[in-house]
Amino acid sequence: MVEEPGQGDFALKLLSAFAGCLFLCAGFLHFAQAAPLPPYIEDDFILFWPDPMRAYPGIPLDFRFVAYEINNETLAWQLVNAPAGMSISQDGTVEWVPSDSDVGTYTLSVRVSRESGDFIERSWTITVGADDFLFVATTGSDTWSGTINAPFKTIEKAMRSINYGDGKTIYVRDGTYHEHYNWETGGVISPLRNKNFTAQDPVEIRSFPGEKAVLDCDFMGHGLMIHISNHVIIDNIEVQNAMAGERGGIQVDASHHVMVRDCVVHDSHWSYTMNCTGYIVQSSTEIVIDRATGYNNRDLYSTHHNSSNFLVYLDNQPQGNIYILNSRSYDSICGFKVKHAGPGKLIVHNCQSIGEKKPFAIGSSSSSVRYSIAYHGTTGLQAAVSDPNAYSCGSVLFEHNTIVNAPGTGVYFDSGYLQNGSIIRNNIIYNDIAAAGTGESDNRLMGFWIYDSSATQYSLYSDYNVFYGLSANNIIRWGNINYNYSFSRWQSAGKDNNSYFGQPMFADEPNGNLSVPLYSPANFGSGQFAGSCVPGRSYPVVKKEPLGTIQGIPPVPPSGLTIQ
Repeated sequence: MVEEPGQGDFALKLLSAFAGCLFLCAGFLHFAQAAPLPPYIEDDFILFWPDPMRAYPGIPLDFRFVAYEINNETLAWQLVNAPAGMSISQDGTVEWVPSDSDVGTYTLSVRVSRESGDFIERSWTITVGADDFLFVATTGSDTWSGTINAPFKTIEKAMRSINYGDGKTIYVRDGTYHEHYNWETGGVISPLRNKNFTAQDPVEIRSFPGEKAVLDCDFMGHGLMIHISNHVIIDNIEVQNAMAGERGGIQVDASHHVMVRDCVVHDSHWSYTMNCTGYIVQSSTEIVIDRATGYNNRDLYSTHHNSSNFLVYLDNQPQGNIYILNSRSYDSICGFKVKHAGPGKLIVHNCQSIGEKKPFAIGSSSSSVRYSIAYHGTTGLQAAVSDPNAYSCGSVLFEHNTIVNAPGTGVYFDSGYLQNGSIIRNNIIYNDIAAAGTGESDNRLMGFWIYDSSATQYSLYSDYNVFYGLSANNIIRWGNINYNYSFSRWQSAGKDNNSYFGQPMFADEPNGNLSVPLYSPANFGSGQFAGSCVPGRSYPVVKKEPLGTIQGIPPVPPSGLTIQ
């Protein structure tokens, strides 16, 4: 098991030793953690809402659970008391094709286990029948009833057919749907507004199992919007060609308990002055975006950082968290970005940004980026960019990340984010493009408020990192031009005393294989290591390709680099 510096062993025997306390909170089941957690991380192991609540006879169930494990342990899945023929794969996907004779209700349990043996088990009831389903097909008609044999023609019609508190599953058949939404403007309300669903009776909008539904906005509107709603799932939908200022391809606004899973959003294009983006979450809480892909969502005529693939507003957010897990971003300006800092927390875990100017622009107090990769961007991790306010001057956690060839700066902090003890630990920060110079960015591995000589007054914890550059000189800029630090000078200032300067020994960095061997200097021993990859384990390569089954890519395990 990985042992965090000074935090103790996280491998608690929660069930077998009864060391944990089981409780239900905010719609998901988890265990109380007896040992200290990293700062700003509240839970070490979560099985998120939702459960598969309904199944249609003759249609594959094809439902994937989502879990979070703090140390990226490999998870094992098991069903207990499942109906005959139902199984679960090791990425958490429940597979079952119920027959007409299976109509009825079933109570069963799912168990997800960590390598350490701890597990979470949750029971639920699934109903098999033809009720509570709506169907959409390119060959359908919005004057029909929305059944499997008389499907609607548009996704919007199916959404507007759902009544208050009466959850449905919308199956969208294979094909491209040209629909132009401009909701919440001009008196047009969004379809699910104020309809108040529950965990036991949610709304699910998804591609028909084994098929691919594409929502094409034709640059005439935004994509799917969940506005003032709750307990909604968007699953295996591709959205393209959105154009609507301050909106997105998939938008969650003023909502709670929304799961966006296995989706792809790409080629949203409008002016950066109106925050062009793929996925956008604002004024919402208990939101999970998992195994999602965003690419080429940007203003095509500007490199301004107001273009992004994943955009989060944390101001006006109710208490709670927003999770972006196991997701991939490429070919935008910002990959994962906080626009407005706020009281809520963004937890970015096990994500990748490839070839982007600002891969992780996370400027909000108590937010975190962990087990993630910034590959061949300009800057790697950046505590900046968000509009200044009371919540943009606290501390952030950057832990167990791998930053590769960011010719600007590997990790960069504005002055406000150095207050109250930000944490940079257990990362690999690597650059073999050119030796660091004395300019503003100039292939630095780390930079801290380069215009202010007072940067050295701020508290900062940085340790157990692996640094590599073509020279150990000038790799860190701590304040203004007179504060160029070599690795040895940085250590003499009391920083990174247990860190290492040298090659991390990637398996094949130019081709995206960032696995490191057991004997890598990134392995500090006693479970302590640097980077997103556990030394001695093999991980899929990092590449520009959508995730998940929507593009015909096999499902991936929810640990390690999750993607291939």
